[in-house]
Amino acid sequence: MAVTPGQTLSHYRLVEKIGEGGMGVVYRAHDTRLERDVALKVLPTGTLADEAARKRFRNEALTLSKLDHPNIETVHDFDTQEGVDFLVMQLVVTPDGRLKILDFGLAKLLPRVGEKSQIETVTNSDAVSGTLPYMAPEQLRGETVDARTDIFALGAVLYEMGTGKRPFPEDSSPRLIDAILHQTPVTPRAVKASVSPELERVILKCLEKDPTLRYQSATEVGVDLRRLNATGEVVIPASTPPRSRRWLHVAIGVVILAIATFIAYRPLNPPGAPSSG
Repeated sequence: MAVTPGQTLSHYRLVEKIGEGGMGVVYRAHDTRLERDVALKVLPTGTLADEAARKRFRNEALTLSKLDHPNIETVHDFDTQEGVDFLVMQLVVTPDGRLKILDFGLAKLLPRVGEKSQIETVTNSDAVSGTLPYMAPEQLRGETVDARTDIFALGAVLYEMGTGKRPFPEDSSPRLIDAILHQTPVTPRAVKASVSPELERVILKCLEKDPTLRYQSATEVGVDLRRLNATGEVVIPASTPPRSRRWLHVAIGVVILAIATFIAYRPLNPPGAPSSG
């Protein structure tokens, strides 16, 4: 079933396309029952290829719908119509400049690795699912993935937030993949000297290429970040403007909250155990 503005999925009338990525196409839609505008994400065909995957995604959507946080987008609904799977979320407008996490994802293993632009999300029937600059080595190698794979992605996000640069800044997919697999990132303090030594330690531990050397859960990362604040350690560089400093603090907290929620819902697989997806 082709999806275009003007048609209706369930009781949601698609108004206009507002975004597109590897994990789907997002439309502004109108909820004809509750008379409100929403964001409706149509998932790529084949994303939920079997009943187990559909049940797992539905459970994750249910978990997300229970989150209540001013910096996390609200999930309203998940449904299917004529083979089209879609997720309905809060349509964000934040004139006060509040940061919102608009998308969620866990490392997911599919048969083999594919390559795309480094800014694209890699997700199709014959590729590892994920956004290339934030993918862990084991994910790129097609090995078993688990919560620690998401910890690597978290480390990449924290690195970028602290330094303004990605840990692996290569500008082509082959070089980027090679860097993630084989190169050690430049230390955050070498990029931006105002990053604290302890924050650097946290980031680099998240980015260990060997999953056994990383933090084993987002809870552990959260403990260390809270400890930095409790001891007065400068987590956010002092040169950062006050408003941006506030956003970075909020962003770190929300990333930890979101990933910790998923990991709590889907326990860490023991090394070598089959991934739950």
